[in-house]
Formats: sequence, C-alpha cells, structure tokens
Amino acid sequence: MYSGMQEVIGVLRVAIVEDEDDQARRLEEGLGRFFEKTGQVYTVVRYSRGLDFIDTYRNPFDIVLMDIEMPLMDGLETARKLRMVDDAAALIFVTRMGQFAIHGYEVRAIGYMLKPVTDFALEMNLTRAMKQIAARQTAKIVLQSKNGVVSFLAGELTYVEVNGHKLMYHTKVQEYEVYGKLSEVETRLKEDHFVRCANPYLVNLAAVSAVNGNTVHLLSGEQLPISRSMKKNFLEQYVDYLGR
Repeated sequence: MYSGMQEVIGVLRVAIVEDEDDQARRLEEGLGRFFEKTGQVYTVVRYSRGLDFIDTYRNPFDIVLMDIEMPLMDGLETARKLRMVDDAAALIFVTRMGQFAIHGYEVRAIGYMLKPVTDFALEMNLTRAMKQIAARQTAKIVLQSKNGVVSFLAGELTYVEVNGHKLMYHTKVQEYEVYGKLSEVETRLKEDHFVRCANPYLVNLAAVSAVNGNTVHLLSGEQLPISRSMKKNFLEQYVDYLGR
C-alpha cells in the first residue's frame, strides 16, 4: 500500500484519542510498524478522554486517530471542537460500529477504521493522511521583505491582503509586507486552495472556520468581507474543498 513517499516534515505529530488501553496499544504498535517502513520520524501522544485532548490542545497534531465511543465527550463532539481550533489535522476515526462513520463528513475526517484495527486498514488510512500532509506543504513562499528574505510553507499562510502596490502576507504567527500584485499570487497559489473573497483578499480555505452571510470567519478569529461578485465562486470553491 505504501507508495515510497519520502519524509514530508521533520517530525510528524500523531495523537491517539482512545479510552481502551488495549486498543490504544494496538494502534501504537501499528504506527511503529508503518513508520519504520516509511522512514518518517514521528512522536505519538495518547489521550484516554476526548475532554483531555481538547483542553490541552496547544501544539497542532498532523494526524489524529479518534475513537468515536468515549465517555463524557464522544469522538464526534471532540472532533467538532478540534475543527474549531485546527482545520488541517488529518482525522481518522476508530469505531466498533461502522454506522457512526457516516458522520465523518461533518468534521472532514479522511477515513475510519473498524475495531480491532488491522495493519492493512491502518496502512491505508495513514498513507492517505501522508499524501494529504505532503500536498499541504508542497508550496513554499519566499519573500523579499524590508527585513530581508523570509520563507514559509503555504499552509502557514492565512490570507494575503493588497493595499495599493503593497501586499500584506498574514501568517499564523507574523505579518510580512512586500511590493507585488495580488493577481500573480492568486495564480501561483491556486492549486493550494487560495481563493479571493473580495478584490483585496486572497484567502487560504484551510484557514476558514465558517462563512455566514457576507462574512468569512477565519480560525484566527478574524473576519473578512465577501464581495457580491465573488461570493458564488468563493462558496463553490469552499464547499468543494470541504468535500475533498
């Protein structure tokens, strides 16, 4: 199943959210076998309750293996809360009852596995997750700003704003101002799911938490307007992105 993909990031962060010790151990052992074959360096953190996972969520995970049937806060509710703070993590559900998996589209899960999890099922889902992560990180942005040359991955960019002849790149941690044309940036980042919501704004769809009326709500808490002429295309692109 594994296609020979090379390491895509320095250290992959994996979370196991599972209340059954034997099932969590089975997943950890399966992760070890898969990543030994791929050569990917990784760390894994196990949570026995969804509530603990959400309450301590600070440093984002790349992959989350989520049990659906858990006490206090089940996996679906935990996943909904996860998506409020992290839209990028590759989410894979683990369940004893396949009928629950249909709800995965609500939280953009990339797959699900039935217990007891087999190596084949785990490998299939992890391969899909690795491809998603690789696609998210392929584009690198290099800017010549007033403070020198800076570079970052497209996935770190929230949106780009134009003001006259200047562009403001808004990332998750910092802003960079450079001279340039937004139309050129739009063409370069089209395949990385960046879409204009209004003439001055090019938005990373992965950074959008909701679209209400004429407003785009970002995971950062910021809000951007949608112009009437661009609303239809933006919504179509966003719905298509959510359905990937």
